[in-house]
Amino acid sequence: MAEVKTLLVAVLALCFVNSCFCNSWDSYIYNLIAQSKDSSGTAHVDAAAIIGLDRSRWTSQNTAEALKMSQTEVDTIAASFKSSDYSSFMHNGVYVGGVKYQFLRVEDEKTVFAKKKNHGGIVMMKSKTAVVIAHYPEGKQMGNAAKAVSVIAEYLESLGM
Repeated sequence: MAEVKTLLVAVLALCFVNSCFCNSWDSYIYNLIAQSKDSSGTAHVDAAAIIGLDRSRWTSQNTAEALKMSQTEVDTIAASFKSSDYSSFMHNGVYVGGVKYQFLRVEDEKTVFAKKKNHGGIVMMKSKTAVVIAHYPEGKQMGNAAKAVSVIAEYLESLGM
């Protein structure tokens, strides 16, 4: 009986620490933010989301660290990444959370950078079936945000996602 209780506690702890084990993608938001920390422990990402190329939402909008995005924003981002056609971003900007960010550049046909003066910026990267999106506040480093987005997107790629 004690062994069963120990096993149950271990499974519940795993579920709490890695909520993807329990069918939730929200733990990836916290992981991404942690990956953005510099050597002094300062996080350079304050909010993130993962959406599917099929226009679905993988992460919820229920936490303070979740990017709050309209379905129109999700649809536009997913369609652009699915087709690798970023012209709408170039002409209209990148809308995330009701904020229009100026398109800066695309790298390797799968990573998009955008910025809004005095508001911070957005880094987005495509995996096989998803787009990982992060917001970095004004004064934080785009490079740290890009590194964190890359870690998550590459992990999803390794899973075939």
